[in-house]
Amino acid sequence: MKTVKIIIVFALFFPFICYSQNLDNLPKEKRDSILIAKAKEIVLIWGPAYYREYKSPIIKREVTNLNYPGGGRIFYIVTFLYDKTKETLDEDFAAEVRIWADTGIVGGITFGNGAMILPGRNTRCKNSIEKVPYQVKEKRDTIDSKYKMHYK
Repeated sequence: MKTVKIIIVFALFFPFICYSQNLDNLPKEKRDSILIAKAKEIVLIWGPAYYREYKSPIIKREVTNLNYPGGGRIFYIVTFLYDKTKETLDEDFAAEVRIWADTGIVGGITFGNGAMILPGRNTRCKNSIEKVPYQVKEKRDTIDSKYKMHYK
């Protein structure tokens, strides 16, 4: 009976342990590999035409406004670059993914055509996702307004 209680408690709290891992507490190599893998997965779901393996992604650590009560919140930005000799996008990157350091949840995705996705908590739901279409800079005026700010 005692082992059953332990198993039940573990089963109830294991998802919270897995998903609430603070990325800042991980060794740099492990953290970076997790960030890149998560960012790649999200870009391939929401805007696969913007995924590039042109160069290694750039990872930056930033802090939100420090004037918030309790100080700022830390997030990572994973930036996928593109070859500017072969294509021209509105942004200096093909895709950029923001991931909260304290939860590992994706906070936002910006694509090279200027489209921004704020997916909320459920970034892995592949059902009913309308993918961001690939558009180079010359076609910027044809971007449908629904892709400029998309909330899920």
